[in-house]
Amino acid sequence: MLHIKEFREEHGIYASQVVEVVRERYPGYDKYLNSKVENPEKYGIRLVSDAEQMLENAFQRTLSAPRRPDSRRLPSRISAGCQRRCLTSCNRRSAPLALTPCRPACNI
Repeated sequence: MLHIKEFREEHGIYASQVVEVVRERYPGYDKYLNSKVENPEKYGIRLVSDAEQMLENAFQRTLSAPRRPDSRRLPSRISAGCQRRCLTSCNRRSAPLALTPCRPACNI
């Protein structure tokens, strides 16, 4: 048995997207019925197994590629969009990551 509300939250989809997918095969399915399906302990309503399969197939989670490691030559240098003279003064500081602004106009 698929818990629609948990499934929807795990996959980051909206209730309206669930309604669109189920409505393709079951045209009487609407947002009010979806709300009742998401609360089966309160209403005693759940989707048929065919509709659950449609949802699982429509919103399959695909794994994204892992992030590449940081390969910068000087990873402790700050490059946050400051002006050039501000950036050079920030990078000359003794701390490896100086996150305090070097002047009031600097927003790092």
